[in-house]
This record gives sequence, structure tokens and C-alpha cells, in this order.
Amino acid sequence: MFSFNCKASFIYAACTRMVRLTLWKQLNDFAATDPDPVGIGGDFNIISNASEHLGGNIPNAQAMDDFNSMISTCELHDIGFFGNAFTWSRGNLWQRLDRLLFNNDWMAKFHVTHVEHLSRTASDHAPLLLSITNSNVYIPNAFKFQNMWLSHHNFMNVVESNWCAPIFPNDNIYGMAKLWNKLSRLKQVLRWWNKHILKNLFSNIMAENDVMELENAFMLNPNDAILFELNSAKINLLDLQNQEEMYWKQKATTKFLVEGDRNTKFFHSLANMKRVRNHVFKITNDDGVILEEEEAILQSGVDHFCKFFNKDQLQETSLNSYIIPCGISDTDNLHLTMVPSEEEVWNVMQTLNGDSVAGPEGFTTIFFIKTWHIIKKDILEAVCDFFSGNPYILNFFLLLILS
Repeated sequence: MFSFNCKASFIYAACTRMVRLTLWKQLNDFAATDPDPVGIGGDFNIISNASEHLGGNIPNAQAMDDFNSMISTCELHDIGFFGNAFTWSRGNLWQRLDRLLFNNDWMAKFHVTHVEHLSRTASDHAPLLLSITNSNVYIPNAFKFQNMWLSHHNFMNVVESNWCAPIFPNDNIYGMAKLWNKLSRLKQVLRWWNKHILKNLFSNIMAENDVMELENAFMLNPNDAILFELNSAKINLLDLQNQEEMYWKQKATTKFLVEGDRNTKFFHSLANMKRVRNHVFKITNDDGVILEEEEAILQSGVDHFCKFFNKDQLQETSLNSYIIPCGISDTDNLHLTMVPSEEEVWNVMQTLNGDSVAGPEGFTTIFFIKTWHIIKKDILEAVCDFFSGNPYILNFFLLLILS
């Protein structure tokens, strides 16, 4: 049975800006004092930006700023919607005056939430349908390298011992095949290591309690032994906080920082928003049927790719090189196909976003940069394999996707 506790506030805002300011102040007070999941929705009688307006006079910029300021101050989020972009119309004027907003606690607890704008009938406002799905379908997570692992004192030893071990059953493979085997093997080791060695990342509360207890003990009985334990506990707590911040930063996929002692809450909020927006609530299959059940959506993806990979191969069309004009000279082509040097590969890697995953294997760019002294030989061999035109490279990429 799916049950939960939450709070909701239903809005019918005034038509004038100055009267709405009182409501915005009340919502600020409501959001600031309530720790529970909160949803706020209704007719706000104002739009958030110019794209939510069509026809009529130019919208009031100050009124929009007031509204957006309230949303930001209350830490509310608009998770998007299905249906018509405008919820209200009169004559030639169309606007999105009605919406549902949610706080961070709501998105963290009920991330399978979506809003639909239904059709207008007798009213000039469209009704809003809020749906909260209790998803019981297990979807295994693809491997994703966590950058926070790099901060662990034993991480490099784990990577080096696994990377340098012989490949079973054939250690004589080369290039892309060897790189794929080593990355695939390392994935399994890191999964186990994360579960059994790092254990629960979000154990900051217990670590904070340890620090508080040791601080109280030191105040009652100051001595070097307790002080040493206290300093060690503080270092442990700081490491956990740094790892948690790195985790949420990567999960939020943001490339910027905000002012403050820590950005963990900010990144957590962005990650929740991303999770809500990325969830597939509806999909149209190849026959034009709209699927809404989660199992049906999953099966449609499987059916699509089964059909795609099992269709008959088309014969390769022969090309007449005398008809197609030559776009580049032989000299340019020689430079383009030349195997890059170690320095070139290293320089390119350093220009990439460290949090991004460049390929289907799930390892972020920062992993390759930080472990370069361990893995560079195999990376360079794989690059040479690629530029030599190895016909099996596509197969290895498919294996990476499936592993």
C-alpha cells in the first residue's frame, strides 16, 4: 500500500501585482517553517516568463520578477507538464496562469510525479491533473564511475592491482579488445569495493554524533588522548562531507558553483529535479500507440532494439570515386589519419569536462586523467588500434554498451 504524509497549499491569486505581494510573503513564511514535502498549486494569475504568454499586451516584467523571486526564496520547483502549453485563454490572449510547484523534500520522496494540463470545457482555465506513481519495477542501474572514489586513500591501489593483473583466459589480446576487457573487469571490482569498503556514504549523521560526543568528553576531561580522537573524528567527518558533495555535484551534472560553505543541498536539489524531468511517463511506440504503464514502456524499448538489430542488413552501395569530388587533399588526409602522439591524447583529455562520461563504459573523464600513469599504455594502444581501422572496433563498442 502506497501511503505518505505531505502538505498542500491551493492558490487563487489576485489579479493585481501589489495585492499578490501579500500572498507571496505568506507563501515564504509557509515554506520556511514546514519541513515536510510540500506542493503548492492553483491559479497564480501571473506567468513566470514571456514564453508562457501569447497575444495581448506585453506582460509585466516586475510582476514576473516578484513571482520568480518567491519561487526561488521558497526553494520551489516547476517539474514541467504534459499537454497544452497554456492553461488559460480569453479572446486572443493565452497564458499559463495555473501550475503546481514542489519543494525539495517532495521531489526527493515522490520523484515519480508528473503534472498534466487537461482540456478546457466550460471554464477558461484548464484543470491540472497531479499523478504520483508508486513504481515497483526494478531497473538495474548502469555502471557510472563516482568521482568521489578518487578521494579514498586506497583507490589507486585497487585500480593498479586490478589493471596490472593478467587477463583471463588470453593475456595476448591487444588494443581496443584489451582496453575493453580491463575496463569491464574493473567495473565489477569497483562495484564490490564501493559496497563493502566504502559502505554507506551518507553516514555523516553518525560521524557528526561522534564529533559532538568527543567534544563533550574533552570539555569534561581535557587530555591528549581524547583530543587525538576528536581531531581524527573531525578529519573523518570532513572526508565524508567532501565525498558527499562530490557525489551530488556529479549527479546534478552542474558545471558551476554557488557561494556558501557547502553546495551539497544545492546539488541535491538539482539532482532531484533532473531525476523528475528524466523519468519517462509516456511514450508512443512504432504503431502510434501511447504507452503509460512502466512495464509496457520498458518492453517497448526492448522490442524496438530487438527489431532494429535483427533486421536484414542492407547491401553496401558501391561508390564511384570519379563522380564524388575530393573534399580534401592527400596531404590533409594523411594528417587527419595519422596516429596521435601521447601528448596530443593527454592534452585533449584535459580539455574535457571531468564529470562527463565520454563513452558507454561509464567511466568519467576525470578517472582517465587521475589514473593516467596506470592505464596510459592501454589507452594509447587502443587509440592506435582505432586509427589503424580495426574492423572489430564496432563490436567492442556494442559489448561496452551491454556490459
